[in-house]
Order: sequence, then structure tokens, then C-alpha cells
Amino acid sequence: MNHEKYKEMLQLLLYDELEQKEKIEIQDHLATCSECQKELSDLQHLHSTLKHRSIFEPSDKALMEARTELKSKLN
Repeated sequence: MNHEKYKEMLQLLLYDELEQKEKIEIQDHLATCSECQKELSDLQHLHSTLKHRSIFEPSDKALMEARTELKSKLN
């Protein structure tokens, strides 16, 4: 099993950036993988902490460029 693939998908899952079939795939994996469940929990905690401390809001253009770059590297 390739956990690195799933761990990369977790970030996109948090931001609701996965296609429907990818969501199903990662959710199926999470149902049986305690390692990735822990990773998701850790990421959620980190994002929650950073959200409360963030003072920088990236522009829509910067977000779109980052999403595009990330998706291209994952494919």
C-alpha cells in the first residue's frame, strides 16, 4: 500500500480540493488505516491552530496558482 499517495491527498481533502472519486478513495482508505487517520488528525489540529494565528490572507490568484501546481505534482 502506498501511504505517501494517501498522505499527499490528505491536504487536498482538508481544503475540499479532491474530485469525487478521489474523495471516495481516500475515505475508503481512512476507514481501515490507523496511520493515515492519525496523520489526518494531526493535520486538522495543525490547520486549526494556524487558522487562529494567521494574519496573512493570500490572494485568489495565489491560491489558484498553488492549487494548480499541487494538482499537477500529484498526477
